[in-house]
Amino acid sequence: LVGSEMCIRDRSTGNQERFFKDMSELIDYGSSEYWDNRYENEPEPFEWFLNYEALKPYITKRIPYDSLVLQIGCGNSVLPEDMAADGYKKICNIDLSQVVIETMKKKYQSTKNLEFRRMDCRSLEFSDNTFDGVIDKGTQYLSN
Repeated sequence: LVGSEMCIRDRSTGNQERFFKDMSELIDYGSSEYWDNRYENEPEPFEWFLNYEALKPYITKRIPYDSLVLQIGCGNSVLPEDMAADGYKKICNIDLSQVVIETMKKKYQSTKNLEFRRMDCRSLEFSDNTFDGVIDKGTQYLSN
């Protein structure tokens, strides 16, 4: 880091080159286009941070199995599948990417307790108190 700018130094010459001022210049995580492109090119399930087995003690302590659960930024994680297999009755999963939502709807079409909707977590379309618990494994709020 040089000031607030990210730089890389060429070891052979010692010269520095500015690449970006902050991460928002490099990757626009708040863009549906970024995520659509990512899921088109990387369709395999990916777990940000921790899987369900690691999170289970914390989730089950705070969210009963008969709860209506919202997972924001679901991506192509298998977390909702694992939660449903463990006994959770209804999990609504939302994501900014239409590509991943369509993929997940198709993958889990026979799993009745999983719902997938394209929605921006910064502008939820649900009434207050709709859900008993909300899970967010790594959604970042980014604004311009």
